[in-house]
Amino acid sequence: MTEPRPQPATGDFSAGPGTPLSRKIARIRPSARSGGMVVGGLPTLLLLIFALSLVGLTLLMWVAPPIGGWETVVGAGVLMALSWPVARFWKTQSARSASVNGLGLVGDWSLAVDSMPDLIMVLDSNHEVRQVNRALAQRLNLEPEAVIGHKCFELVHDTSCPVDICPHRKVMEDGVEHAAEVYEPRLNSHFLVTCTPLHDPSGQLLGSLHVMRDISRLKQSEEELHGAIIEINKVNDGLRAVNELHQALFRCRSVEDVAKVMTDTLVRSFEAHFARLWIRRPADLCCECALAAHCPSKRECLHLLSSSGRYTHIDGDHRRVPLGAFKIGLIAEGRGKTISNDVVNDERVHNREWAASLGLRSFAGIPLESEGKVVGVLAMFSREFLSPSLLATLELLAKLATAAIGNVRQIEELKVAERSATAAAQAKSQFLATMSHEIRTPLNGVLGMNGLLLDTDLTPEQRNFTEIAMNSANSLLTIINDILDFSKIEAGRLDLETLDFNLRDLLEEMGDSLAPKAQEKGLEFICMVDPEVPSAVRGDPGRLRQILTNLIGNAIKFTERGEISLRVQSEASFEKEVTIRFSVADTGIGIPSEKVELLFEPFTQADSSTTRRYGGTGLGLSITKQLVELMRGTLSVHSEVGSGSTFAFTVVFERGSRSSSSSELHFRDIRGMRVLAVDDNETNRFLLRRQLQSWGCDSEEAANGEIALAKLREAVERGAPFEVAIVDMQMPIMDGETLGRRIKGDPDLKDIPLVMMTSIGQRGDASRMKEIGFAAYLTKPVKRAQLFDCLTTIASLRAAGESLAEKPIITRHTLREGTTGPKLRILLAEDNRTNQLVALKILENIGYRADAVANGLEAIGALELAPYDLVLMDVQMPELDGLEATRRIRAADSNVLDRQIPIVAMTAHAMQGDREACLESGMDDYISKPINREELSRVIERVCSSVLRPGATG
Repeated sequence: MTEPRPQPATGDFSAGPGTPLSRKIARIRPSARSGGMVVGGLPTLLLLIFALSLVGLTLLMWVAPPIGGWETVVGAGVLMALSWPVARFWKTQSARSASVNGLGLVGDWSLAVDSMPDLIMVLDSNHEVRQVNRALAQRLNLEPEAVIGHKCFELVHDTSCPVDICPHRKVMEDGVEHAAEVYEPRLNSHFLVTCTPLHDPSGQLLGSLHVMRDISRLKQSEEELHGAIIEINKVNDGLRAVNELHQALFRCRSVEDVAKVMTDTLVRSFEAHFARLWIRRPADLCCECALAAHCPSKRECLHLLSSSGRYTHIDGDHRRVPLGAFKIGLIAEGRGKTISNDVVNDERVHNREWAASLGLRSFAGIPLESEGKVVGVLAMFSREFLSPSLLATLELLAKLATAAIGNVRQIEELKVAERSATAAAQAKSQFLATMSHEIRTPLNGVLGMNGLLLDTDLTPEQRNFTEIAMNSANSLLTIINDILDFSKIEAGRLDLETLDFNLRDLLEEMGDSLAPKAQEKGLEFICMVDPEVPSAVRGDPGRLRQILTNLIGNAIKFTERGEISLRVQSEASFEKEVTIRFSVADTGIGIPSEKVELLFEPFTQADSSTTRRYGGTGLGLSITKQLVELMRGTLSVHSEVGSGSTFAFTVVFERGSRSSSSSELHFRDIRGMRVLAVDDNETNRFLLRRQLQSWGCDSEEAANGEIALAKLREAVERGAPFEVAIVDMQMPIMDGETLGRRIKGDPDLKDIPLVMMTSIGQRGDASRMKEIGFAAYLTKPVKRAQLFDCLTTIASLRAAGESLAEKPIITRHTLREGTTGPKLRILLAEDNRTNQLVALKILENIGYRADAVANGLEAIGALELAPYDLVLMDVQMPELDGLEATRRIRAADSNVLDRQIPIVAMTAHAMQGDREACLESGMDDYISKPINREELSRVIERVCSSVLRPGATG
């Protein structure tokens, strides 16, 4: 069973207004259950007993006979004895009553309660005020007596105060203490109200005690803190939005994109009701402006590029705003922002009624300035107040928009410049390609015919004239090639090939073409390749040959005496790659240290006088440096004036397969062969020693003829004669020819095979050496494979018991014919008669037979009739060009005897893409005109290595 709810005593506060609370308060007692306040009758009873005792004693003293003073003394003593505990109890009760009254609960309203800042009042069950403290009366601007007896809501509460939040009503319903935060409109303050029930001695609920603490400042602080938190969150959200906007803006590629991103962000993230962005455009775009009255002929306009939010149209009267007209035009002209947080009452806003109808509260118009000039205006309307932090963010957004517009315009300008540069580059490339073709075609005839002429019997004067013409044509070809390469590099269109090739073969072939130039000047040319350097590599052999030819050619040009050396070393070796270092050293004029950096600038030489003396365009080293860098290497130079120069560079190659090597050597044929190397040049002796040791030969050296003779005789006496003697031609005191005569004139030495090596080869030298008794005659720089083949040939002939004296002398030509066996039948397709003759003669000189046709149709007809092994196909021909002819040969329905026949393009086109076009049509390789004999021979050997076979037609 539940305890019955206490009922209010309606008659306990029946006295009228102004009746002191103390007249009825004696009937109220405390209630421990409710925590309320009650008052009991015990103090009144004790007071009554004390009063009766006092009266009794007085009467006794008055009626008793005065027989002496003892009665008086006794009576006084009794009276004092009785009055002491009564006085003691009264003092305690008075103190207790004073304490209770000091809290404002019972008894008289004390000074302590009146001095409290909280507002305190006692209400009865009818909401009437029975007591108040002075603080509450002062807040009501009334005297305390004037407040008592009034309804609380007449004084404090609003008459419309909801029932569910009235604490007094709740106390009267359940009899327990309640607390609540309420706002009192008449006091214009927030209060924390604590309402405590009051009960009489019998437990009846009489009313409540209200303590009201003003918390207005606390509520204001809370609201300010809450507002600050909201503002901080807005700032954080704004920063995130700014960061996202920054990234989005700089992905834009047009001003329209910038405007769209900016206005969308303002509406989505910055409380804009709608936002717009105008961009300044030149005056000549104002002709369509609908506001002609406000737009003088030369006034610039702001063009509305984007509008986001409720009003998204960009057409109409406000699509173009002249500077100085309307609000946006005035902002742009005055270069000052316009901010309003009360657009309805702001006279600067023309359409205030329209703004009020939409509930708009604020406006911000911010000019976009770049380098002192307004490039646009950013504007937004909002229904929210524009806080200082939001305004600062808007200004930041305006700067971002300005920077993005500048960035986009720079990109647009760069695109225009790039298109112009591309068009110019294409025009230049087309011009260079055309000129290359037009120059190379006749130059091919000049070089070819001069080369053929030099192979005939000429008078000394005729040979001199022909060689001068040949040198001039070669110089012209070099200039053309340099200019073409420079234009490709400048346009970024020079690409590298990745081919398998044999590095040693390339170096030896290159040495063959450069050594004669050095020999003409009486210079020694030396090529040293360390054994650790791999032969099979993958890279661009053509560009490597170009680099080396340039550096070695310069060394020869600027060296008057001494030697030119090429040293090749392995610098770094990995599983898939190898870095190889090439060093070209000379003993020439040298370069001043302050001029070294100028060497690699286009059209520049270390000294202008060198151009006049040695010639040259000044492009070679610049091209060389860029080619080295394209091949992932570096180029350096060390030079001393008068002592010579050393140019060193590195190249990174991929490792090639051993099958790519064109001359796999079998060392067992000459392993253990005893060889004597005779040369006054220490470098040459070192090179020979390294090569011979790598093949397993037992070699010794001699620095001159006398030492060589002594070593040869000593070996014979020892019973271990040398099997071969390699003799240098140019030696002081006793040259190679003299040494050979003395060896062959000595009975003990005459059977030793002799190999002559010379750096200055002349016509008739080989025949004269044969008469002396030499078994071989080789021209420096001697290819590694040639020397090996020479030694194995000598060893084979001696093992077979054949006499070397009866055999033809071994030369590089006989070695090539013996190893290569040029047994190919070649078809030449060339429409130019001169070029036909040149190509046929070159092929004949290197041992090949060829038939010529004039165009692609004739080439197809010839291939349908005869089994050719190779086609040399010109690209530009009448009736049917080389590319289309190749496609028809490769077609599945072709009638040619061999659709897979190797086809090599021969063309005067040497620009970017020409090689790719040839290969895409089905051709196997490419050679540019003018045709070089060595290059043509290399291409034929490379392409036809799979079709060379015994018994081929020839």
